Amino acid sequence: MFRLKGVKAVEFSGGGDPLLWDRINEAVGLCTTVLGKKVGIITNGLALGKLSDRSLKHIDWIRLSLNTLDTGKDIEMKRGIETPDYTACYIIGRKTKCIDIDVAVSFALKHSLPLRITEDAIHGADIGVVNYAINFTSDLVFYTPSIYSPTPSCYMAFWKPVVDWDGWVYPCPSLCLSPDSNASLPRKYRICKLKDLAEWIEDTEVYDLGHRCEYCKYSSQNSFLSQVLQDVKYPEFV
Repeated sequence: MFRLKGVKAVEFSGGGDPLLWDRINEAVGLCTTVLGKKVGIITNGLALGKLSDRSLKHIDWIRLSLNTLDTGKDIEMKRGIETPDYTACYIIGRKTKCIDIDVAVSFALKHSLPLRITEDAIHGADIGVVNYAINFTSDLVFYTPSIYSPTPSCYMAFWKPVVDWDGWVYPCPSLCLSPDSNASLPRKYRICKLKDLAEWIEDTEVYDLGHRCEYCKYSSQNSFLSQVLQDVKYPEFV
């Protein structure tokens, strides 16, 4: 059913590191070799060793959160003849120091990783450290500001729904980042159980779910979709 509805990719992330799941290799195999979907993983990198060579061969990309390095722990890169595209990100928070930026950038350069640096859009960041990080801009390292606005509309469930460990489907991966969600996925946002998702997609016309989060990572996408989905009298001329 998911294939018939045009699902193209699966992303494993959030809610704790996905590589701690003891069935991650099985899940990657199901998504790639059985269902033929592309797979991406967002991880802190500490458990990269759990990925089998077979999984690494089929995963399309892995994004490493280099904030892990702030703890003094190291990330052991796992590469082979056929491995995913690795990228990295680092989020500057209120307690981030310039030395933390040095460590993250050094790691990225050592392993030739494209590194995106941004700031914590919800809790804020030290502006001095942000300015320090901007100085590292290069072919591999770049800074992008986190500028997100309240939800103008809510359509992402039809494009990028998220499945939590509790088996429930929620509107989008951005939900738990909004201050009004208290770093969780509130029950009021539940759509259906994973086992019922294909049926929900089949039976539900695309519509604005009506959620208006204080912070929305997909605010621009929702605005675009809102305009695209507007009823017009003469659609042939749009």
